[in-house]
Amino acid sequence: MRLSIEPITVKAALARVKAWHRHLPDLQGGLFAAAVSVDGAIVGVAIAGNPARVWQGTGRFVISRVATTGAKNACSKLYGAICRAGQALGY
Repeated sequence: MRLSIEPITVKAALARVKAWHRHLPDLQGGLFAAAVSVDGAIVGVAIAGNPARVWQGTGRFVISRVATTGAKNACSKLYGAICRAGQALGY
């Protein structure tokens, strides 16, 4: 089982979060998102969003939501991918 990072739109990631985590409130949106897959099937998504108002304008972002199907090490892979993407985008 090899995990690979794939691009995904925020809208598609929000749909996955809603399907996998029905108990959490809906998110309003996000800045960017990433997905992790196994053999072409998406098993997890992560969404980066704006921080609380106090931190806005400081060049920071938050990881708003991470949702997986339970694949081993998927969360760690997503956290790393979102952090690298944030750095590449100048956050």
